Amino acid sequence: MIRINPQDEFKALERVQECASNELLWPEALKQIERSCNCLCFLIELTSGGVHTERFCSSEAAAELLHYLRTSRVDGGQDTQSFLLQEAPVHYPFCKIAMTGLDPMTVDDGVAFENRGLREWPGLIMPLTRDEQHVVLFCCMWPSVQASIIRPEAVMPTFVRLGKATASSLQSNSELKRQAEQNSALLAFASAQRQASCLVDSDLSIRFKTPHFEQVLREGDIFVCDGTKLLPLRRDLETALVGLLEPPAEHSSVSKSSIDTDETALAMQSLLLLKKNESFCQVMLRRVPPGNRRTVQVNLTGEDPCSFVLIEVKEPTAVPAEIKNILQGAYSLSISEARLAYDLSACGVLSETLERLAITRNTAKTHLRRIYEKTGTQSQLELSRLIHSLAGML
Repeated sequence: MIRINPQDEFKALERVQECASNELLWPEALKQIERSCNCLCFLIELTSGGVHTERFCSSEAAAELLHYLRTSRVDGGQDTQSFLLQEAPVHYPFCKIAMTGLDPMTVDDGVAFENRGLREWPGLIMPLTRDEQHVVLFCCMWPSVQASIIRPEAVMPTFVRLGKATASSLQSNSELKRQAEQNSALLAFASAQRQASCLVDSDLSIRFKTPHFEQVLREGDIFVCDGTKLLPLRRDLETALVGLLEPPAEHSSVSKSSIDTDETALAMQSLLLLKKNESFCQVMLRRVPPGNRRTVQVNLTGEDPCSFVLIEVKEPTAVPAEIKNILQGAYSLSISEARLAYDLSACGVLSETLERLAITRNTAKTHLRRIYEKTGTQSQLELSRLIHSLAGML
């Protein structure tokens, strides 16, 4: 007969509660449950389609139990796994053998009793959480005790308390991660208050925007707002946004340092765009990192906690007048060509540049053709990028 004393149960509950603030502690918590209850303990997360996520244990460690769930049947012929994923009430404890209608003392399928293994072990199983994407199952089994002599009422109360405590820790951990992500996103947004900035979530719903960004929306050059959603009007901008919001690829055999490098490279995009009034603007897209290091470590198991992107729209910064001398010396531009290249990049609007320099559009076209040839650029956009990069060295 299995009996669990209150002191051992308290130790297990204490370990489970510690996991609420750190998901990396689950392996030790499960070992403590096994020591306290003299059992084998499993915490398994499956997708709604029945795929094991390996969030709490490896597929190898859970292989025999998963095989049993997929091949055993409940009343009505449904496999046990599908029943637990779709229909079984959350927080309701099921007796493993009673649920599948298997009586180890009377079953006769040609398999010797001593060779049945996990299939014959008495145990309890409970769905802890269920949402549209995942279901978490909690299971305890007693391989050293025959099913014919174990008394479920002796272990059921402890199992229920441990299951509910585990579900509570999972919910608390999920809420802490969500709050950490939001806090990180808010801090990023606060640092960009002086810019035309906007914070969007994974659905491109606008969470916050500055008054300067509202002006960007009114201009309708780069973004527009459809209710609460932000809609990019440029294909390259849409592609960059989708790339930042897509979950990272699987990192099965990649080292952690290379993962960090890849994530950093994919966390920011910068685009220089020509607006309708022929002026330039820079659009910075930055994926907001998780709020703490523990969340990053959990993310390596396959769950992507990042769900926000910070968007900043910046007008061209002032270009130093010394750029004209650099253009003349480094690219052999004439004085008139250097003035046109400088003014056009500083202003961004061709019509205003023509008026300021008092030259015709045809003259400007002639100068620009020579400027493009000498600088190796092919458009006003490439020329502006070159000049702003040179300005960064001053």
